[in-house]
Amino acid sequence: IELPDTEVLTKNIGASPTSAKPDGVSPFYTIPIIQDDSTGAVVSDSAAIAGYLDKIYP
Repeated sequence: IELPDTEVLTKNIGASPTSAKPDGVSPFYTIPIIQDDSTGAVVSDSAAIAGYLDKIYP
């Protein structure tokens, strides 16, 4: 995925922004992202993904 495509692709799968752009207002979308078909969850950010996987699949 090229950086300019990240926002569109992540929005399409329902991922939340991970932070704000330097203006402090506009959302900033990053990868990695996982989509768990078992629970319907969409999780982005490495630390959040690790926490999610640990909680749901201990």
